[in-house]
Amino acid sequence: MKERNGGKGEPEVGAATKRRRPIITHVNLRQQMRIKSTYGAMVFLPPLFVAYAWTVQKQVSIAGPVVVLFFLGTAIMVIYSSTLAFIVDANPGRSSSAVACNSLFRGVLACAASQAAEPILDKVGGNGAFYTGWAVILLIGQLALVIVAIKGKRWRAAFAVREEQAEARRRERRQARLAKLGEGVHS
Repeated sequence: MKERNGGKGEPEVGAATKRRRPIITHVNLRQQMRIKSTYGAMVFLPPLFVAYAWTVQKQVSIAGPVVVLFFLGTAIMVIYSSTLAFIVDANPGRSSSAVACNSLFRGVLACAASQAAEPILDKVGGNGAFYTGWAVILLIGQLALVIVAIKGKRWRAAFAVREEQAEARRRERRQARLAKLGEGVHS
């Protein structure tokens, strides 16, 4: 394969195939697909949180919370892995910093939530109401992800234009400084 297409490790695709089925290689499309792949799990996550809370509060058989936790964990893994991949894709050249910021934010939020949970549980009267409130917060976060999936491409394009304009201004200033230095040498 490499010998036939100039050393590239990609399969040869005929012109007819390219017209029928475009190959998606654009990074922005992949970023959008990362978030959109979580929609199915997003539907189930808040109800699963509520189901877990009420099965614990009503003290049903241990099988109830365990089964709900299995599906809850699966939904969380799907959403987290896809959003983490989105963070990496959306921050080329600085993805490790973005992942580190994500981890820091998660850690700080988990610490604050664990400290605030006990007093809130005492005030609201148990797991059912507490986790129902948490499900509402999750729903708001999921709505934010959907908005990013819908408007993210436009936001990134606008950011790229602003970055290009800023880079052009930096080049102009650099050239003006060099020209000024060049005039000082010839005087």
